Amino acid sequence: MKGTIYYLIVFGTFLSACSSTAYLRTNDFASIPPPTNPNNIRIFPLDNVDRKYSIVGTVIACADAGSNASITVKHLQRQAAKLGADAIINMTLEYTTGEWRPAITASGTAVKYTN
Repeated sequence: MKGTIYYLIVFGTFLSACSSTAYLRTNDFASIPPPTNPNNIRIFPLDNVDRKYSIVGTVIACADAGSNASITVKHLQRQAAKLGADAIINMTLEYTTGEWRPAITASGTAVKYTN
């Protein structure tokens, strides 16, 4: 019985970790682009992208990631992919206190390359 309770507590701990994401589509893009592959979305800390682009929305993600920002950035890329983005510009990272360990919040502007 004690073993079962222990496993339920451990399992519940993993389920309660912070992981939230959101996106907001803007009206800067004339038509809604189809979703893209999150693994192909490029990240830029500033807006000096090597191509012309249009803004498709804003993305934000938060995860109890300790010191591993790549977990949060992967969540951010998935949200940008839903908007049909090719890149995220002006990406910022913020370290805060999470449920069980430090949380990392990432945010940025999702953009679609234009010709």
